[in-house]
Amino acid sequence: MVGAGPVERGGWRFWGCHCGGSGAPPSPNGDTPTIHYTGRIRRRTVHGFSPAIARHCPRPSWVGATGVDDLTSHVHRDNDSFEIIPSENDALLQNSLILNREINDEPSESSSACLTDSGSWFYEWAHFERINTGKWYDYCIGQITPQPYWITSGNDHFDLYQEREYYLDGGQDVIEVVINYNDNHESGNVMLFPVVYDNGQGPIPIEEWENPGDGVLILPKTTFPHAYGYHVEISNNRYYITFEDMDTLQWFPYYVYYDQNDSSDTFTRASGSSEFRLDSAEPLACQFQAFTYPVIDEWVREDAGNWKKPREVWQYFQQTPGMRYVHINYYWGGANNQELITESYADTQWA
Repeated sequence: MVGAGPVERGGWRFWGCHCGGSGAPPSPNGDTPTIHYTGRIRRRTVHGFSPAIARHCPRPSWVGATGVDDLTSHVHRDNDSFEIIPSENDALLQNSLILNREINDEPSESSSACLTDSGSWFYEWAHFERINTGKWYDYCIGQITPQPYWITSGNDHFDLYQEREYYLDGGQDVIEVVINYNDNHESGNVMLFPVVYDNGQGPIPIEEWENPGDGVLILPKTTFPHAYGYHVEISNNRYYITFEDMDTLQWFPYYVYYDQNDSSDTFTRASGSSEFRLDSAEPLACQFQAFTYPVIDEWVREDAGNWKKPREVWQYFQQTPGMRYVHINYYWGGANNQELITESYADTQWA
């Protein structure tokens, strides 16, 4: 959603470009299926998950522990604090995520690209809303894992955004965790950074935040697949975002955005996205294949301080119509299928 205007859908403002397109697939009746796949994923090999995935919990210096009972591997609970030690392969979590997948080979509905002043925009979102709209949530924890990729740019200038997005209150404020691949990074680097939209304005430049952290993080391709933890918190009119290297368990400097006017109080929607912004008209001169998976939401905190698994908090709402070049999958995984997992894909073969 980086760098584009809002799209109105179902009373929410989504930060893509203004486009048409009919409704999304109906939400499931009753229990959400453990795995939901839509057509285009049949064009790739089904992979297992990265050995770099490791369980991950609230940052000890920020929060106490309430209601967190199934921590494993390198995370150990000691009364109201956590001890985190480096892990080997987290075999328990890895095995719990490698599921017997039922792939739906039916083609997904397709819609035309958005035309912007500077080119074209292709995107897909999978949206999840609160099960109980009377509950407020102020902290989300997860992991995002860029995979090995390749890009040849030709003469095209473009960006690929593969994200976890959180909409706040009425949807006018948005916090995003973004993996960005683009034509300037054929040398093998990918960028990780947070994005904030405030009252529909943005993205707000990181250098204007109260604390810009380390700005845009450059991630070396030679380490992929490589999981990075993310912590996103609302507190005292501020939005806090922190990233963690899940191989070394080292924290990056945290980011703080200060909403001085009408800050939000709760997360109201969680979404996964895959987006391709092309700065010129088709046909493409570039070629690429870039995947970010899994993107796992592991914990959500109520404002009362209780920690919940994502499946206790979120329910499937809708998936936007399919577009060329991009795709988003979602399913419930992890221990007892309680974690929200999305997978973001971009491939020029999907024209």
